[in-house]
Amino acid sequence: MPGRAGHKGQPPVDHVLVQTTEPKAAAAVRISTQLALRKRAELLEGLRPCFARTEPWLQAGKYLRAVMRELPELNGWSIARDAGDRRPDKTQRLLNHASWDTFAAMGVVRRFAVAGLAEAARKGRRRRGHLVIGAVDETGQEKAIPAEQVRDPVKSLATGLPPGLAFRTKGQLAIDLCAEACADGLAFDFVCGDEVYGSSTELRQFLESRGQAYVLRVASNLILTLAGGAKITCAQAVKRLARDRRRWEVRSAGQGSKGERWYARAWIAAASPRHHLLVRRHLRTGELAFHYCYVPEGQVLTKARLIWADAVYTGKLAAWAATMKMTLQIVARRNPHAFEVLPRRWVIVM
Repeated sequence: MPGRAGHKGQPPVDHVLVQTTEPKAAAAVRISTQLALRKRAELLEGLRPCFARTEPWLQAGKYLRAVMRELPELNGWSIARDAGDRRPDKTQRLLNHASWDTFAAMGVVRRFAVAGLAEAARKGRRRRGHLVIGAVDETGQEKAIPAEQVRDPVKSLATGLPPGLAFRTKGQLAIDLCAEACADGLAFDFVCGDEVYGSSTELRQFLESRGQAYVLRVASNLILTLAGGAKITCAQAVKRLARDRRRWEVRSAGQGSKGERWYARAWIAAASPRHHLLVRRHLRTGELAFHYCYVPEGQVLTKARLIWADAVYTGKLAAWAATMKMTLQIVARRNPHAFEVLPRRWVIVM
């Protein structure tokens, strides 16, 4: 197959090595490769208006290709080799000095990713309404600059900061990020973030004003108002209300490098019926993590997302499940005139 050779035993750029004699498997790999190339070209074309000049845009295409190829080592030199450049200068110039609209590019990538996920969901025959989580992180935000460096005109001028630059906290940057996502038509079941964002009262108020559910990690000294009006810290709430083992539920957080990650979790109600404290405890070390949760009125507060029922429960139940963003799956009876054990419908005790 023609093409420029790769490196370290990899197949040529934009080609895939098929190690099978099965015609169907080879065809599937070929089709998926063609689809990936077409989608990458589509994304690159969407990024074109974000660049003032053609050369940085073309270099961005090389960078995009290297990132999507999942190189064993992703650094300036490996990207340069993959792009056919002798040195990483062009990539470094793209990332550090080239003129392009970062936030416009973020919007293009975000809309492209959402469209791809929606298309995959349609092809997989999945109903819209499955759990969608938006994670708030530093990725894509403006470079973190110390507040004193922004406010000091001498330091600001010495470091080359643009005039009129205003300092914004990470919570305020997260608000901008969420507002842009909403403007793009994104809707999340929950927004999640670490303690930096959980400590931002401004961010929590913004999400609640939008009716946006969230699960934000908070410090152990966050003041929690209980139903009786008592005000205690999160750590005190655990000691007072979750001493009984029966109040904890053990669940896995998924596979890790050392196997299943098992944690115990407790759910503590606050004075507001829409606010709760979710506590996670490490089974071996006993380390606690606190998450402040908000669920708006009308959004179901349950872990259930799929309901199995027989044909009797169509109609109103189906309409209710749709409004609650839950999936109702009808388990049909094959022989209506005879008794039959329906899967997920009957429990047989021997």
